[in-house]
Amino acid sequence: MSTQLKLPVLKNEKFLETTSNSVYVQWTISGADDIWHGRKQLIWEFKCSIDGKIESAEVRFDAAMDEYKARICGLRPDTKYRISVRSKLLSRKETETGAWRHLSVTTAPPAFAVIVDKDELEIASLRSQLQFALKENKKLETELKKQSHEQWQPEEIVAWISSLGGAFEKYKEKLLDAFTDEGITGAELYMVTESDLKAWGVVQFKDRKLLMRYLSQLTANDLRFEPLSQDSAGTDVLSDDEEDEDQVEEDIKNDEEVVAEKNEEVAVDQNDEAPKESASIPAEETTDATVATEPTDA
Repeated sequence: MSTQLKLPVLKNEKFLETTSNSVYVQWTISGADDIWHGRKQLIWEFKCSIDGKIESAEVRFDAAMDEYKARICGLRPDTKYRISVRSKLLSRKETETGAWRHLSVTTAPPAFAVIVDKDELEIASLRSQLQFALKENKKLETELKKQSHEQWQPEEIVAWISSLGGAFEKYKEKLLDAFTDEGITGAELYMVTESDLKAWGVVQFKDRKLLMRYLSQLTANDLRFEPLSQDSAGTDVLSDDEEDEDQVEEDIKNDEEVVAEKNEEVAVDQNDEAPKESASIPAEETTDATVATEPTDA
């Protein structure tokens, strides 16, 4: 019988910083002491409409915290946003989702500035790299959705695996080499096993298990076998194993026919010999009888 999970409630939220393309938010929760009992995992889901498209993201926490902070990026300058937040509480047997809580914020207008401080330059560089990475990630997701995974080439397979999370980034080069050498495309992904992943360099047990789960979900509806094909004459083209079985059956049948023919020959020979012996004996008896009953002259 499942137990009711006690969902945390977001409270005391406030925006610590608002820039032209991001906001930095802080919040606390109620019922924090009960969340981690039973090894539950807390997830915060964020949702926001950007340029008419609903964007969403999740952040996970595995330990209790007095307060939570997150920076929401990819926003437009001088724009009002309605950011929705809700909690998800996971245990080993169940998942429960809380109600949405809505936050309103307006980003700062674009500002001309010159940065000379070393730390500020590094932060600005990281923000620029993050923005570029987010755009490239969105572009990649759009391109991958346009085509079936069965049409993917090794480069596209590795790009998809890398998009699943940072844990797989370290295997990118090894997997690309393996897929290229083995000639693996998206159409063969359903045949990949955990042993294959280990041989290709995915050394961490947890990473292999997680990647196999993603592959299983991706290829759940893939064709698992090739249908029986036919040649141009309309006859079935059998596999090597089926041809071997048919050959064995044919050999057994031929052996049985040979044995039957030999048995028939033996039976005929026996029948031919039997009448000759029986015919000679009555002939001699008849001759003797005739002589014995023939009258003599007195």
